[in-house]
Amino acid sequence: MKSNSEFKILTAGYGLHVINILWEPIKRRSNFSFCHLLHPSYFRNDILEEQNYLNLYCVREKPNLILPYPNIEFLSGLETDGVPTIHNMIMGDSFLCSIPYSEALAYASFVGLQMEKLFLELKPSLIVSGFDGFHSSMSLAIAKKIKIPWFALSFSVLPKGLTGFSTTTDNSKTFSALEISKSNLKILAEKTLSDFETYILEAPTIKTENNIKSIIEKVPNRVSNLLISVKNYLNFKHDKYTRRSISQSFLDYFRRKVNLIFLQGRTMLMNPPNTPFMFIGLHMQPEMAIDVWAPFFSNQFNVIESIARSAPPSHKLLVKVHKIDADNYSLFQFNRLKNFPNVEIVSPYASSRLFIEKAALVFSIQGTITLEAAMLGKQVLVFGETLYNDFSNVTKVGRITDLPSQIRSKLLENTLDRDSILAGLESVLSRFAPGCYNDWNQSPTDFNLKSLVKHFEALRSYIEDR
Repeated sequence: MKSNSEFKILTAGYGLHVINILWEPIKRRSNFSFCHLLHPSYFRNDILEEQNYLNLYCVREKPNLILPYPNIEFLSGLETDGVPTIHNMIMGDSFLCSIPYSEALAYASFVGLQMEKLFLELKPSLIVSGFDGFHSSMSLAIAKKIKIPWFALSFSVLPKGLTGFSTTTDNSKTFSALEISKSNLKILAEKTLSDFETYILEAPTIKTENNIKSIIEKVPNRVSNLLISVKNYLNFKHDKYTRRSISQSFLDYFRRKVNLIFLQGRTMLMNPPNTPFMFIGLHMQPEMAIDVWAPFFSNQFNVIESIARSAPPSHKLLVKVHKIDADNYSLFQFNRLKNFPNVEIVSPYASSRLFIEKAALVFSIQGTITLEAAMLGKQVLVFGETLYNDFSNVTKVGRITDLPSQIRSKLLENTLDRDSILAGLESVLSRFAPGCYNDWNQSPTDFNLKSLVKHFEALRSYIEDR
């Protein structure tokens, strides 16, 4: 068996901030050997001072490198089960999807070849990445090709502070290398459900820019980002593969503020109607939960149209706009939604929980609404792969042509009883163990770090026993 010092963990896709507050403290507490392939927005020429003592690596020396032609044979060789297609990697990345296709392929093959070279050189015992961005999916593809164990850190939503590992770029395969005893799992599930039922525990929210005050509060941060962008342009350091241009950022900001003005005058539902209805919440986009985890359903308007075409006339379909992303939609897009059969729009500032509680059926592509609905015992149809299928009231949509019959069947099913909800919640929570929460604005506590060391010690045993 290898000693801890010989067990090398390569992280892929993190920035210096997370390395300093998470990975280096874990290294000091574990004796594992760590090295880091930085997020592709970093360049070798910019990290020379930190490179040696942190074991840092980059896929590029500097921005604006002239890329070779796409290596189509190499990229095609990465296509396999359990790995996102190259096209989904590109389309799921908010930067690569906006550049010319041939150039995106050139970047993809360049980064993939650089990763392969580095992985073969370093020979890590395992690779740890995240879910978000092209680089994570590509690191999985390369790791699978050369047979290095790959895992993404996965974090619980309710309650916070639990960590697991996923072997794919969605959370459906999340598991814990550590085990929680059945008795402790029951206690945790009961407390989590009780706290959720009594509103002590709620899904995390992000502060939005929905009024003049909130917009003004963001001005200093936006000015700072603008100055950094200008400085990068002047120093020829702008990188279109990992950053938006100043003009793109300005046009998007202007577009959103215009949309926000028109949004204020729209009539939307703030409370559930007294008539039967089904409910779906729009995801903010671009966003990992659909662009990476459910790429074949990332066109949300197509999903809503499919539901509307499949639904019986007895039930309205209420579509809630995501409050963080409300300004992403124009008046034309809202009108398009309302033109679907029996569809009404719910205000982004309404309570999702209130609508879920009253809904006859809840739809979700991915995300927290699935968990909230499942914990309320509601019947749920999901389009993407998700760990919340552990709940017996959560069903994955099959063939799109079967959606009408699935909706009719689900509408006939009763709200799940509390014991069955607890059983599903226990199953979901068994995929995690105490660790940390992925809010990197706060440094993990000593307890968090010691817990994560235990996770990796258990993961090492898991790998060596396979």
